Amino acid sequence: MRLGETVIKCVPQSLVVDPQPVIVVNKSTLIALAKSIICHENGKQPYSEATFEKAFELL
Repeated sequence: MRLGETVIKCVPQSLVVDPQPVIVVNKSTLIALAKSIICHENGKQPYSEATFEKAFELL
């Protein structure tokens, strides 16, 4: 399985969403998505909630 396929399978599971439909893009979903991708790529998610809050403010 290629890396992209692994992410497509694992990240929606952590967000508790189906991998096929369009998801609602809002603050909580984007932060959950970022945390899930970080955890998937690094094996852990070391960043504080404040880091994600600040990142969202920069969007």
